[in-house]
This record gives sequence, C-alpha cells and structure tokens, in this order.
Amino acid sequence: MASEESAVTTIMNLAGEAKLTREGVKAPGYAVVSICKSLVAGGVVGGVSRTAVAPLERLKILLQYY
Repeated sequence: MASEESAVTTIMNLAGEAKLTREGVKAPGYAVVSICKSLVAGGVVGGVSRTAVAPLERLKILLQYY
C-alpha cells in the first residue's frame, strides 16, 4: 500500500509540474508574420525578375526567327 501511495503521489507531482511548465510556454507570434513577409517578398522578386527577363526572351526568339 505504501508503494502505491508513493507512486500516486509521484504521478500527481509530475502532472502538477507539467501543468506549470505548459503554462509558461507560448508559441512565438512573430513567426507567422515572418513567414508572410517572406512569401510576399518572394512573390515580388519573382514578378520583377520575370518582368525584367521577358523583353530579353522576346528578343532572343525574334533573333532565332530571322
């Protein structure tokens, strides 16, 4: 009986410590903002690069045709 009570007490103590630990941990809110900024920046850079290269590609095709 004493070992069962000791086991139950140990489990209760561990559960209490886990609850206290979980309350102190919070997910970083800036991670979502950082991901969104990266996606927008990548989209802008992709659009600019396609826009800059398009005239050169057209010129290349025209030179190949003639």
